[in-house]
Amino acid sequence: MLPLYREITSTARYTAGGNAGLWYDKFCNQWQVRSPKREVNTSLGPRYHVLEGESKKKWISTVTSQGAVGDKKHLAEVIHRMRELTQACGGLALELVTDSSFVTGMGRSHPIENGFAWHHTLGTPYLPGSSIKGLLRAWIKSQSGGVDGALTLWFGDPGQVGRVCFLDALPLEPVELGIDVMTPHYAGWTPANPPGDWMSPTPIPFLVVKRCARFLFCMVPQDESLSAGDLHTLKDHLIEALQWMGVGAKTATGYGRFAEQPSAPACPSQPESPVRLKPGDIVSATLLEERTRKGGWKAQEATSGRVGYIENSASVPQDKKAGDTVQLELRSDHADGTLAFRWLETRG
Repeated sequence: MLPLYREITSTARYTAGGNAGLWYDKFCNQWQVRSPKREVNTSLGPRYHVLEGESKKKWISTVTSQGAVGDKKHLAEVIHRMRELTQACGGLALELVTDSSFVTGMGRSHPIENGFAWHHTLGTPYLPGSSIKGLLRAWIKSQSGGVDGALTLWFGDPGQVGRVCFLDALPLEPVELGIDVMTPHYAGWTPANPPGDWMSPTPIPFLVVKRCARFLFCMVPQDESLSAGDLHTLKDHLIEALQWMGVGAKTATGYGRFAEQPSAPACPSQPESPVRLKPGDIVSATLLEERTRKGGWKAQEATSGRVGYIENSASVPQDKKAGDTVQLELRSDHADGTLAFRWLETRG
């Protein structure tokens, strides 16, 4: 990437609501002029431009300091079209939330050393469908111990096209970004100057998606050879892969984890209870449309707004439906903010 012309750097500005990706990748204006050391044989010429030290962090902050990135109206329109397409094709849509910081596209070229994957038109972070497919295939293969017929049907092989298509995962609403730092303590060592504790660390800032960002994942069958059961199996595997393996960069250090519900501490958008509830309390709760993985009922406690599952879901009368307000016994109040209920069988 070449530095911008002086005339552009003096007038170009990023403001909230603009295309953050276009600004971040194309309008870097924190270059510093350096002259190569005499003893170093270099072809950089008498002067060259670099980003180093605090200038990298300063550039990242031009985006993070402007609030959430992405236009709410544009995102809502795209998400609606994705849902409509998925439904029309008999596919399956799934909402998941980042349960840790998430980095996408770090391997892309950028002046600050670590790139970032931006959606070209929306200017928001996104996860390519090809990455989702690769992650899911690797996870299923690691769990099954090998490639079987179902794996070939779903993902294909060198002689066969897979029967499921993964759309790019997009955020449901504007995304909050932040700055994290990695510190390679032993960068630049040589056999003559081996690494040691006396070396100065080199902090390298990089851009991340903050925790609690909601993304939409969509799977679409290529034809009728892929059943609804296959899609639900793939959905369960995808949840497990994103929860345990993670996606994007730095997953080995805990980045890129997604979940159906965020773990503690609760996300800002999640209502929190001012006091802890006690097991044995009889509480009012609303039955939810969302079910547990095994098909059991979930409910939202009225006073705290927290969600939990009903242990004895089989005892819930068949005439009950999502949205009904019911009385439940609180069985446990977990440290991660989730609850467990029991249906009061004697109350019907």
